[in-house]
Amino acid sequence: SWWFSNYKYNDENQVLYMTGNLLGGFIQRSDAVRKYAMAAMIITGNKDEETPPFKVKGAWLFRGTGIPKEMTVENPDSEYYDWVKIDTKSAADKAKVKSLFLDDSFEGESVLERRFFK
Repeated sequence: SWWFSNYKYNDENQVLYMTGNLLGGFIQRSDAVRKYAMAAMIITGNKDEETPPFKVKGAWLFRGTGIPKEMTVENPDSEYYDWVKIDTKSAADKAKVKSLFLDDSFEGESVLERRFFK
């Protein structure tokens, strides 16, 4: 199943490199779910890379119909994200996933950093 992840506390992301560290730590702590998932995670913001807040978002593909316990239990940072199931029949959701994986902008903001979990 496909899921969007949105960091709940984006207002606290005031420095780009620290937001990058937050994202890297989250991906590193997601190692237990590596056999069951793949994802693209991005940091968005203004093109100048200096104007906060920076937003952390992602699209995840998990094996099965829900979010595996390897993500929710073994990664303590997963509780800091809002998880929204993606409607795979919706053209808008499909376009949003494609944009998150490939485009230089997402929801009107520049993609400043993109990391893949595989």
